[in-house]
Amino acid sequence: MKQDLQYLAGELGISERVIFSSGEVRLPEYLSKMSVACQSSETESLPNAILEYMASGLSVVATDVGGIGELVCDGMTGYLVGSRTPEALAEPVIRLLQDPELRTRMGRLGYQRTKEEFCMPAAIERFQHFYMEAVGGVQERSTTTLPSSTLPTERK
Repeated sequence: MKQDLQYLAGELGISERVIFSSGEVRLPEYLSKMSVACQSSETESLPNAILEYMASGLSVVATDVGGIGELVCDGMTGYLVGSRTPEALAEPVIRLLQDPELRTRMGRLGYQRTKEEFCMPAAIERFQHFYMEAVGGVQERSTTTLPSSTLPTERK
Protein backbone atom coordinates (compact mmCIF):
# COMPACT_ATOMS: atom_id res chain seq x y z
CA MET A 1 0.00 0.00 0.00
CA LYS A 2 3.05 2.27 0.19
CA GLN A 3 2.54 3.73 -3.31
CA ASP A 4 -1.16 4.37 -2.65
CA LEU A 5 -0.35 6.09 0.63
CA GLN A 6 2.39 8.19 -0.95
CA TYR A 7 -0.07 9.26 -3.64
CA LEU A 8 -2.68 10.12 -1.01
CA ALA A 9 -0.15 12.15 0.98
CA GLY A 10 0.63 14.08 -2.22
CA GLU A 11 -3.05 14.70 -2.91
CA LEU A 12 -3.55 15.96 0.64
CA GLY A 13 -0.50 18.21 0.36
CA ILE A 14 1.29 16.62 3.33
CA SER A 15 4.05 14.65 1.58
CA GLU A 16 6.83 16.68 3.17
CA ARG A 17 5.47 15.90 6.64
CA VAL A 18 4.96 12.13 6.20
CA ILE A 19 7.82 9.67 6.57
CA PHE A 20 7.67 6.43 4.61
CA SER A 21 10.42 4.22 5.92
CA SER A 22 11.86 1.33 3.96
CA GLY A 23 12.12 -0.75 7.09
CA GLU A 24 15.34 0.76 8.39
CA VAL A 25 15.22 1.72 12.02
CA ARG A 26 16.30 5.28 12.78
CA LEU A 27 13.91 5.73 15.66
CA PRO A 28 15.61 8.65 17.47
CA GLU A 29 15.82 10.56 14.18
CA TYR A 30 12.15 9.96 13.41
CA LEU A 31 10.94 10.77 16.91
CA SER A 32 12.93 14.01 16.99
CA LYS A 33 10.86 15.23 14.02
CA MET A 34 7.53 14.59 15.73
CA SER A 35 5.45 16.98 17.83
CA VAL A 36 2.84 14.53 19.17
CA ALA A 37 2.84 10.74 19.29
CA CYS A 38 -0.40 8.92 18.54
CA GLN A 39 -1.19 5.23 18.97
CA SER A 40 -4.62 4.03 17.92
CA SER A 41 -4.39 0.36 18.86
CA GLU A 42 -7.48 -1.79 19.33
CA THR A 43 -5.59 -4.16 21.64
CA GLU A 44 -2.25 -3.84 23.44
CA SER A 45 -0.38 -5.24 26.36
CA LEU A 46 2.27 -2.78 27.55
CA PRO A 47 3.60 -1.17 24.36
CA ASN A 48 7.27 -0.24 24.16
CA ALA A 49 6.39 2.35 21.51
CA ILE A 50 4.56 4.45 24.13
CA LEU A 51 7.60 4.31 26.42
CA GLU A 52 9.84 5.29 23.49
CA TYR A 53 7.60 8.27 22.74
CA MET A 54 7.62 9.39 26.35
CA ALA A 55 11.38 8.85 26.71
CA SER A 56 11.79 11.12 23.68
CA GLY A 57 9.82 13.87 25.39
CA LEU A 58 6.71 13.53 23.24
CA SER A 59 3.21 14.01 24.56
CA VAL A 60 1.07 10.98 23.72
CA VAL A 61 -2.48 10.47 22.48
CA ALA A 62 -3.51 6.82 22.64
CA THR A 63 -6.54 4.60 22.84
CA ASP A 64 -7.22 3.43 26.39
CA VAL A 65 -6.70 -0.30 25.82
CA GLY A 66 -4.59 -2.93 27.53
CA GLY A 67 -1.73 -1.53 29.58
CA ILE A 68 -1.54 1.86 27.86
CA GLY A 69 -3.31 3.46 30.81
CA GLU A 70 -0.50 2.21 33.06
CA LEU A 71 1.97 4.24 30.99
CA VAL A 72 0.11 7.38 29.96
CA CYS A 73 -1.26 9.52 32.79
CA ASP A 74 -4.38 11.00 31.20
CA GLY A 75 -4.21 14.79 31.19
CA MET A 76 -0.62 14.81 32.51
CA THR A 77 1.68 13.00 30.07
CA GLY A 78 -0.86 12.83 27.27
CA TYR A 79 -4.43 11.84 26.61
CA LEU A 80 -6.20 8.49 26.74
CA VAL A 81 -9.07 8.14 24.30
CA GLY A 82 -11.93 5.75 25.02
CA SER A 83 -13.63 5.90 21.63
CA ARG A 84 -11.76 4.59 18.62
CA THR A 85 -13.29 7.04 16.18
CA PRO A 86 -11.04 9.31 14.09
CA GLU A 87 -12.74 12.35 15.62
CA ALA A 88 -12.06 11.17 19.19
CA LEU A 89 -8.37 10.70 18.40
CA ALA A 90 -8.06 13.90 16.38
CA GLU A 91 -9.46 16.23 19.08
CA PRO A 92 -6.60 15.85 21.62
CA VAL A 93 -3.98 15.74 18.85
CA ILE A 94 -5.26 19.06 17.51
CA ARG A 95 -5.37 20.51 21.05
CA LEU A 96 -1.72 19.57 21.58
CA LEU A 97 -0.63 20.87 18.18
CA GLN A 98 -2.30 24.19 18.89
CA ASP A 99 -0.86 24.55 22.40
CA PRO A 100 2.96 24.23 22.37
CA GLU A 101 3.20 24.99 26.11
CA LEU A 102 0.81 22.17 27.01
CA ARG A 103 2.52 19.81 24.57
CA THR A 104 5.96 20.62 26.02
CA ARG A 105 4.78 20.27 29.63
CA MET A 106 3.18 16.88 28.94
CA GLY A 107 6.26 15.72 27.03
CA ARG A 108 8.54 16.69 29.91
CA LEU A 109 6.34 14.93 32.45
CA GLY A 110 6.29 11.82 30.25
CA TYR A 111 10.06 11.92 29.93
CA GLN A 112 10.46 12.28 33.69
CA ARG A 113 7.98 9.43 34.28
CA THR A 114 9.93 7.04 32.03
CA LYS A 115 13.19 7.92 33.75
CA GLU A 116 11.77 7.52 37.25
CA GLU A 117 9.36 4.60 36.79
CA PHE A 118 10.43 2.56 33.78
CA CYS A 119 14.24 2.64 33.73
CA MET A 120 16.31 -0.38 34.82
CA PRO A 121 17.25 0.93 38.31
CA ALA A 122 13.57 1.61 39.07
CA ALA A 123 12.60 -1.87 37.87
CA ILE A 124 15.32 -3.46 40.00
CA GLU A 125 14.18 -1.46 43.02
CA ARG A 126 10.56 -2.59 42.53
CA PHE A 127 11.65 -6.23 42.26
CA GLN A 128 13.78 -5.92 45.40
CA HIS A 129 10.88 -4.34 47.27
CA PHE A 130 8.50 -7.04 46.04
CA TYR A 131 10.79 -9.88 47.13
CA MET A 132 11.65 -8.25 50.47
CA GLU A 133 7.94 -7.86 51.16
CA ALA A 134 7.31 -11.47 50.08
CA VAL A 135 9.82 -12.83 52.60
CA GLY A 136 8.57 -10.58 55.38
CA GLY A 137 11.08 -7.74 55.43
CA VAL A 138 9.55 -4.49 54.21
CA GLN A 139 12.01 -2.12 52.62
CA GLU A 140 11.17 1.54 51.97
CA ARG A 141 11.14 2.58 48.32
CA SER A 142 13.16 5.62 47.47
CA THR A 143 11.99 8.17 44.96
CA THR A 144 14.25 9.74 42.42
CA THR A 145 13.76 13.25 41.11
CA LEU A 146 15.70 14.24 38.02
CA PRO A 147 17.20 17.71 37.70
CA SER A 148 15.36 19.87 35.19
CA SER A 149 18.50 20.04 33.02
CA THR A 150 17.91 16.40 32.03
CA LEU A 151 14.48 17.15 30.59
CA PRO A 152 14.03 17.42 26.82
CA THR A 153 13.81 20.81 25.22
CA GLU A 154 10.67 22.29 23.62
CA ARG A 155 9.61 20.78 20.30
CA LYS A 156 8.38 22.54 17.21
